[in-house]
Amino acid sequence: VHRRESDGSRVRRDLQSKAPVFEKVLYTATVAEEQPAGLSVCTVSARDPAGGPLSYAMVSLLDARSQGMFTIDPKSGIVSTLTSLDRELMDVHYFRVTASDKSFPPHSATTTLQVHVQDTNDHAPVFEAESGEYQATVRESVPVGSTVTTVRATDKDMGHNAE
Repeated sequence: VHRRESDGSRVRRDLQSKAPVFEKVLYTATVAEEQPAGLSVCTVSARDPAGGPLSYAMVSLLDARSQGMFTIDPKSGIVSTLTSLDRELMDVHYFRVTASDKSFPPHSATTTLQVHVQDTNDHAPVFEAESGEYQATVRESVPVGSTVTTVRATDKDMGHNAE
């Protein structure tokens, strides 16, 4: 027969403690694409009303690929990249971040993290003609200012990087 005695102080303390509170309801960060892995993206921060240490965890909300691209330090809340990011593949990542205290059962709080991937000029324009060459024949009688041919090119970059 095993017998355990306890004064119940831990149970009372845990029942009286409250859930952690994040500093923000939504965290947003922007990271330029093609940066090396290990880049610090942002720091999420919560406070334990009881003053104890917290543990952080992060789960992707929309696309499972995001899970393998970012990590969170469970003690500091620092979010970092695990790989180089490519805006043309995914331009925004959404995560649910949880902060948990050490009580039993643990109290926790959640917040949302959005990481936007900023475009860099990493793609050259590509002409739409398969050969990359355009040819046009112009008659002598065509009036000045007439359209002779149209040349089209596309660029996977966006904004001023696609000009």
